[in-house]
Amino acid sequence: MRLIERIAEQYSKIELKSISVPEWGDDITVYYKPLTADELDAVTAEMPEGSSGTRSNVQVIILKALDASGKRLFSNAEAGELSGKSFAETINRVAGVMIRVVTVEQAVKNSENSPI
Repeated sequence: MRLIERIAEQYSKIELKSISVPEWGDDITVYYKPLTADELDAVTAEMPEGSSGTRSNVQVIILKALDASGKRLFSNAEAGELSGKSFAETINRVAGVMIRVVTVEQAVKNSENSPI
């Protein structure tokens, strides 16, 4: 099996991750799978220059937020409503967890703290 096939197989096996979002209701849990590189590029390419990034974070949530059975929680048409009715802090927190991009600086710091 080629490496790319193994990578695709591993991604398909990833279990849903979850984040509690009490700002949207006491019992609200949003499920998601990590973004692929293509998904992250597509979302960030839509960000207008000088934007705070919250608009892109709304798109991340629209794209990746799932219920416990893996069905999308939001349609593309609900992006405006989500951004207009949810606090920016909540949008940024939820999307930040979904994205979990590790910077070079974070990777270096993590490797320096590694016992190996």
